[in-house]
Amino acid sequence: MSNSRKTQFYLREQQILRTAEQLLLESGEYDLTLDELARHLDVAKGTLYKHFKSKDELLVRILIEYEKRMYLTNQIDDGASAGVVRMVLQQLLRPQRAMMFNHLEEKLTSTKSGLNALFSELYRIRRERMKCLYGIAKRYLVEQNSTMPTHEYLSSIWAVGQGGSGLLNSSFYQRYLGSREELIRAWVHQMLLLPKLYSSKYTHQTQI
Repeated sequence: MSNSRKTQFYLREQQILRTAEQLLLESGEYDLTLDELARHLDVAKGTLYKHFKSKDELLVRILIEYEKRMYLTNQIDDGASAGVVRMVLQQLLRPQRAMMFNHLEEKLTSTKSGLNALFSELYRIRRERMKCLYGIAKRYLVEQNSTMPTHEYLSSIWAVGQGGSGLLNSSFYQRYLGSREELIRAWVHQMLLLPKLYSSKYTHQTQI
C-alpha cells in the first residue's frame, strides 16, 4: 500500500471512530449498529470491516482513542495545581461521555472474545497515564506540604469525578443540585483544598 493510500486509510478510520463515538453519545443506551454507522458515513458496510473485524473491536478502539486523548491532555506541563484541576474537569465537563466510556468498558470486559490484544493496548496506555497522574498529584501534595498519601488523593479526585459525572448526567438529581457550573467550581475547589485539610486534621490529631 502506497503512503498516500495509507494516509487515506488512516483518515477514514479516524472518521469512522469519531462518527461512531458521536452516535453512541446520541443513543439513549450507548449502542449502535454497523448498518446505522455505514448509513451516517455513506459507505458500504463492507468498508467498515476493512478497518474493524467486529463491532466489539470498533468499540474497544474507541476506548483506546479516548484513553490516548486523556493521556495527551495529562501530559501538559503547566504546574501541579493546573494538572489537578484538569484531572477533575476531564470527567465533569463532559459527564455523558465519561459515563458512556465506563459503561462500554464494563460491557466489553464482561463479554470480550478475541479482544485480548486490544485490551492489552488499552491498559498499557492507561498505565502510562496513571504514572503521569500519580506524578502530578504527588507534586501538588509536596507543594501544599501535605501528609496525605498520593493514592488517597488520587482516589478522592476520581471519586469526585466519577460521582459528579453521574449526578450531572442525571436529570432527576439535577433538579435539586442547582447550577452545573457552580457545582463544578465547588468540586474543583474542594479537591484543591483537600490536601491542606488533610494536613490540618493530621496535625491536630498528633498533638492530642
